[in-house]
Amino acid sequence: MTPGLFLLVAGLEEAPAHAPSPARLERAATLLRPVGREATLGPWRLLTDVADGPLLEQLGHVAARLPESYRARFGLDAEPRAGEALVLFARDASYRAFAADTTEFKTLATLGHTGGGLAAAVAGTAPEETRPIVVHELAHLLTHEAFARPPPPWIDEGLSEDLAWCRADAEGRLLIGSFDAVTTARPLGDGIVRITVGPRATADEFRERARTGRRPALPALLAPVTRLFSDAGTRRDAYTAAGLLVRFLLAGDPARAERFRVFLRAATLGAPAGLDDLAAAVGADAKSLEKAYWSFVQRQ
Repeated sequence: MTPGLFLLVAGLEEAPAHAPSPARLERAATLLRPVGREATLGPWRLLTDVADGPLLEQLGHVAARLPESYRARFGLDAEPRAGEALVLFARDASYRAFAADTTEFKTLATLGHTGGGLAAAVAGTAPEETRPIVVHELAHLLTHEAFARPPPPWIDEGLSEDLAWCRADAEGRLLIGSFDAVTTARPLGDGIVRITVGPRATADEFRERARTGRRPALPALLAPVTRLFSDAGTRRDAYTAAGLLVRFLLAGDPARAERFRVFLRAATLGAPAGLDDLAAAVGADAKSLEKAYWSFVQRQ
């Protein structure tokens, strides 16, 4: 870790609003030793021990354009605030130690988390593995800026998933509405098998479970207080269901998409965001909206 990073962290006495606490920054700096350093990733401050190279370069291009993509997609104004930071760990063990300091993430097999103006993630072996994680967590920072109070879980996770699933072009622009996929080689017996992983595979697996009735009920998913997003047994499907709900609301019907963006702007000010509220906002009743949503899931 460079001396400059340590001095910067240790010298902070008070964190401005939405900025990470000095204690969390110092903990991150400790875990990034001996090669940790401070840089920037688009408009965000970056603390990392990942080596300079194609991974950070591509992530930088995506991060630079993420606020613009967020505004265009959701109709919400959110600018990164000074001091907000991403900690990107090269080592899984270091990330696990950092996540374990927060009770909410201690027992969950997360690859990233966000809170208090700080996003944290562990890097994969390739940009295609790391980009969805980083985009998801940085999108959380933008959502937390846009909302006057903590957003409903389905909105918080749904907006992040929608953007994290996207492929990116060579300049780092997210291809909105797309599904990224990575083909990787895995050992199988005495040989090697190539499998598809990533957002596309996650959505496909969810669709198959939903087809057999193993799916979260929308009223529970959209409840203001729910354990679906924090319970180890339900959180993966809850995240995917929320992301697909956002995709459904923004796909196909421009009028419904614009009503949904108006609904989101009202939610940023504290308007209720349950299933009945959402249905009324987009000009439907809850039952027909839920039916149309599950039909959309099966068509994906």
